[in-house]
Amino acid sequence: MRKYKRSGRDIVSFLLGFASISIIAFFVIRYILQTVSFAP
Repeated sequence: MRKYKRSGRDIVSFLLGFASISIIAFFVIRYILQTVSFAP
């Protein structure tokens, strides 16, 4: 039971970290596209 709980907790923390990284990457990519794109 303890190992299962620990693994679940690790999965939750991993999902939170992945979500934050994906959001940061999304904003960075959007900023790069806005800066590089030639359209007004």
